[in-house]
Amino acid sequence: MSHHIQILRVARAGNPARALRLFSEQGLDQRNNDPKLLTLHGRLLKERALQCSEGRRKALLQDASTAYLAAFECEPDTYPLINAAALGLLAGTPATSRKYAQRVLDMIEADPNEGETPYWREATRAEALLLLDRPAAAKNALAAAIEMLPLAHEDLAATIGQFEAIIAAQNGDLSWLEVHRPPSSLHFSGLIGLNPNTPDLRDTIQQKIAQLRPGYAFGALAAGADIMIAEAALEEGAQLHVVLPNPPDAFRIASVEPYGAEWCARFDTLIEEAATVEALPERLVPIDCSLSHSIELASLVCMGQALRNAANLHSKAYALTIAAPDEEERLPITRWLESGRSLELIETTRQNNGVRGNVSQSTSQLAGLVLLTAPDQAQVDVIAKKHDAINVGDQAECMFTAPLKNSLELIRECLDADPGCRTSLVIDDMDMTHPDKALMVKIRLIAQGGEFGRFSVDRNTALVAILLDQTLKLEETGELASLYGPISLWAGSY
Repeated sequence: MSHHIQILRVARAGNPARALRLFSEQGLDQRNNDPKLLTLHGRLLKERALQCSEGRRKALLQDASTAYLAAFECEPDTYPLINAAALGLLAGTPATSRKYAQRVLDMIEADPNEGETPYWREATRAEALLLLDRPAAAKNALAAAIEMLPLAHEDLAATIGQFEAIIAAQNGDLSWLEVHRPPSSLHFSGLIGLNPNTPDLRDTIQQKIAQLRPGYAFGALAAGADIMIAEAALEEGAQLHVVLPNPPDAFRIASVEPYGAEWCARFDTLIEEAATVEALPERLVPIDCSLSHSIELASLVCMGQALRNAANLHSKAYALTIAAPDEEERLPITRWLESGRSLELIETTRQNNGVRGNVSQSTSQLAGLVLLTAPDQAQVDVIAKKHDAINVGDQAECMFTAPLKNSLELIRECLDADPGCRTSLVIDDMDMTHPDKALMVKIRLIAQGGEFGRFSVDRNTALVAILLDQTLKLEETGELASLYGPISLWAGSY
């Protein structure tokens, strides 16, 4: 894979800072005669700028515009020029923006083959018209572009993101973009042990999926609600992404086989048809933890995946669950609702209770393990007490455990109190009074990649954090080798 494609994939995954760093580390920012690299550099600078504070944004936007214009001078093309036009508006030079936008339209009219693809030709036309304050014509051109390539969700997401920034700068109406957004991302969950052939339930699920029309579905595949919803989503054309609390074979034994051969066959088919299948990493040192907690953690991670996918595509995220009437609300559903997101609920009667693991034997719970570097210890102690955090470090180490919903609040207040503080977080199943040594080793490793004023997490913690706190800014920053295998490092800030 070329450096260009690799870096572009990192950027499209929602990690512009990491992509920009890779670009510089490989010396690509010094190659000023390659229009493809100059265009990529402009894109990375622009995306980074849109994530930065107001003070730093303008300089980055100007650097991005310079890169795009240099690419255009090397090889005249509408793609870098339309981006320079948009950046002119965002940087506060509307006259420059209009000049470049009109030139883009002239180039398109003069050459019927202008543009990388028919989609980008019409999308570029739409953007130029929008910059020239011709919104009705822009809407028609965008609709024509989407009709040419209706399944190019990543390309459409890039266009929608650009249009959002332009319309916001124009103080315009964003509502007309809603109908054009890529399809939604769905998290699904629900009862285990249902009658596999309940016609009314199957029809209700199909109707709900047809109403939501997800393009992407994220969940586990336990016998019952999981499998039934996943099947309906696939029938609707959604891409299936499976997240399990343990490896597929072990999950099949615990959560599918006890409910009959029919569920097993359906599970196997879905595993084959899924776009991705992943399981939570196994412990370096096994501990006595509850299977129910592992299931909850996998569900929280999966919810975060659905939310991140929706954010990357500039589309919406939904949750759909199947529950028995008056059943106690499960922790992941509680966290979803607490985050202010809507839930689609189907109620039905549980047919078969089954066994779901050692729920009552464990003293552990889902919680956050927090490590702080160079903090004001007295101030941290006050904050920790407020959030029910327990000091589990030795005299030379500031380490706390905190309830799941409090751990991010603890970090936020510590960073607010001491902006130079460096902190790390791991969300996992643990005994809050005596977290296992493997987790303590892991958080120390994660802390090595930390930055002052930000906090460091692994991938699963990042995905849970996306669900718990919508104000967070999180992105992947690199990878760390360890006895656990590679640890994906993420950085967060407020």
